[in-house]
Amino acid sequence: MKEMKPVVHVFYGFDERYVPFAGVSIASLVSHCSEERNYVIHILHTNISKESQEKLFAFERKNVY
Repeated sequence: MKEMKPVVHVFYGFDERYVPFAGVSIASLVSHCSEERNYVIHILHTNISKESQEKLFAFERKNVY
């Protein structure tokens, strides 16, 4: 039976103006996350461009969704 990793949920709430700062925060999170856990990043947003959304999705990794 495959062992399930613990899940850490991280929530952000922002608009287009905060995208650069959220990107820095998410990059830091991704660089410091443990392989022992899965991370789910939830972004509650208003008026974020498709281009900015794509940049934020680029942080996705095998254990970061």
